[in-house]
Amino acid sequence: MVTRERYLWTVQILVRSDGERLPLVLDANGVPAHYPTCLILSKRSRSLASASLRAVATDLVHLGQCAIRMGIDQNERLENGELIDLSEVSELAELCGVTTTALRRLNSTTVAEIRRGAGFSRSDGVINATKNRRIATAIEYINLIARIGEAQVPAADRRSLSNARKKMITLLREHKVKMRSSRIRAAFSEVE
Repeated sequence: MVTRERYLWTVQILVRSDGERLPLVLDANGVPAHYPTCLILSKRSRSLASASLRAVATDLVHLGQCAIRMGIDQNERLENGELIDLSEVSELAELCGVTTTALRRLNSTTVAEIRRGAGFSRSDGVINATKNRRIATAIEYINLIARIGEAQVPAADRRSLSNARKKMITLLREHKVKMRSSRIRAAFSEVE
């Protein structure tokens, strides 16, 4: 049995006989994790490149480290219809702006308790594009599991749970960093 801390553990590239590369998220025992595999396979069906799928897989591993840092079991909660609250959404969005290495370092059992309460240094941050991609991947992953949890509740409660899920997703989207596309800046105006 794999504990929640070790569910989204590492990324491995599966090379098929035809040469196709498929990144998979493995748990600590080396078994492909169920929900991440479902998400990656759904993206694969849209013909995403292997590098894009690998980015999604590494974002999911980062999401697992965020859950450890926050002290929650997001899969179990979402499966049971318990959504992530406002403070946890804010914390998750902030942790998406930190490197996975820094999170693993603080989540390590060998780290002193006083060090775990410390903040992150400037060098532990990632660029805004990476933070936005991680938040987008977290939204897709959380939405997938929350919708599975919705299917298991009685029909009378399903609508309210669905509305709460949509509100939570909107809150996560609001934490994305506003960026200007380089394509938009380089475009000519109608007058030009």
